[in-house]
Amino acid sequence: MTNKQAQPPATFTRQEIVDKPGIIGARWWQESIAVPRRQAMTGLLALGGVVAAMATIGTCAVVAARDSEPEVAFQPRGALDMQKEYGWSFGATGESLVFDGKSTQAFDRAALARMPDDLAPAEASHAPYFVPTLFQSPKALPKSTPQGESGSAPFAPLEDALVPIATPGMETAFEQGRALASLLEQDPRAQNATVVVDLPGPEAVAFAAGASGVLDPVFLFDNWPHPRGVVPAHLTLAAATYYQPLFVKAKTARQSSGRHARPMFVLDRKRLASYTDDASQFDNRHTARLPSAANLIALGTKTLLYVGPNAVDRQELDDLVDDFAAYTQAQIALELLPATAFDRERDSAGAPNAAGGTTDWNGPYFYGGSRAAHSTFWTHWSAPENGPWTNQLTAYQPTPRVTPFSSGTPTSSAPRTRPVGFGTVPVAVAVGTGVILGARLSRSGSWNRTTGTSSGS
Repeated sequence: MTNKQAQPPATFTRQEIVDKPGIIGARWWQESIAVPRRQAMTGLLALGGVVAAMATIGTCAVVAARDSEPEVAFQPRGALDMQKEYGWSFGATGESLVFDGKSTQAFDRAALARMPDDLAPAEASHAPYFVPTLFQSPKALPKSTPQGESGSAPFAPLEDALVPIATPGMETAFEQGRALASLLEQDPRAQNATVVVDLPGPEAVAFAAGASGVLDPVFLFDNWPHPRGVVPAHLTLAAATYYQPLFVKAKTARQSSGRHARPMFVLDRKRLASYTDDASQFDNRHTARLPSAANLIALGTKTLLYVGPNAVDRQELDDLVDDFAAYTQAQIALELLPATAFDRERDSAGAPNAAGGTTDWNGPYFYGGSRAAHSTFWTHWSAPENGPWTNQLTAYQPTPRVTPFSSGTPTSSAPRTRPVGFGTVPVAVAVGTGVILGARLSRSGSWNRTTGTSSGS
């Protein structure tokens, strides 16, 4: 019988003696188990290395996924061009428009398709100056879909969101327009006059509607609405929708009468609205496109009647400075007429006018605020003066001045002076391909999760 070699007894070593009140004893260490414990520690360290490696691999995968997205640069593009290509709500698809003063009258939505024709001038000589841009927007559909906005809400045409509005300000402007038309209707001094209405969009449309029985409206609204638009063009469009049936009726009546109607150019006074933040607003501003001095003369213009909001805010905006200087140089007389010069009658009905008779106009708005003052419009027309009471028709001599929208030189020629970035929107462009991914302001854009660079156009 073979005896196995005896193993040496395990060695125990005293490591510490404890001799404290209530505790008497010693801690012993068995040397034979020291190595396995060291191996266990080594194993733990190895396991930790594996976990760290897995974390590194995961991080690399995330970085790789991010690197797979195209590098983005932000560049300015024409706001209206982008809307025509990608839809009126470019960069804000699914966001709502806010309408004040919604009308409760019956609304024929199918009539929106006829707006460019219904609101076009009746006179062939005025047609070349008509700007139908705004009235084309309700039926417009996008030509393309931005490649970087796949998660955005489905596109909805503007016609689905549009509703007519009627506000107290519009009602006042409508009556003011009627009052002016009553003065220009039969007096021969108006035969060589051209009217320019420059009021906030809805009021400008309403004033034009009131005067459309006598004058031929020529609208110059050169932008589209947008949910974040700097210019509230949707309100101007909503006002035009409200008065569309009236414009059609007035045009038909003028054409049936065979009477030649003088032009009335209609502007939105908010077209140059202040704009600072391209991250939250959409720059749908535009400049006025009035006829040149030579073209106005060809239309038979000797006097230009400029209708501003009130006695304080009655002069031309900066984008008209060069035009007005050119008109004066061409011997076209300029007269300023605050819309507030027409007010609701305060005097007794049938009061004698300045000529000793009574006006045939029944109001309710009159020049000077009364029947007695109504005919003094022609007194001021013949001998306008800049007196202390500026809420009346006054002669105007424009002063050339340099502004972000004017050169200070009497000219009506293009191109016009504009500030850098005016009427543009920053878009995300894929570096290398130049593909437009979407608007920078879009909340659904993938570039909002990446780092982009900015560059000029």
